[in-house]
Amino acid sequence: MCGRIVKALQQVTQEDSSMGLAFQQTHELAREVLTRDKKCNWQLQDNPTRLRIQTIDALCAGLTRQMPVLANLRVQPETIKDPA
Repeated sequence: MCGRIVKALQQVTQEDSSMGLAFQQTHELAREVLTRDKKCNWQLQDNPTRLRIQTIDALCAGLTRQMPVLANLRVQPETIKDPA
């Protein structure tokens, strides 16, 4: 995921009228990110490790580990492949 996002940020300067809808959406989002990047002086293209890129599952697991009392957990959660 990280590689695809960094590549999209690098390709913002390239315009191609033959690009598909998905690529156009990615291109527009990357352009918005770089606009915000410039405004906030994040320098993401020079420091892509500043981006916290993870799946929604990883985000939720991290949140429950950070707030076990609020999540009403008695033990640390673990990811299982078969929820049945």
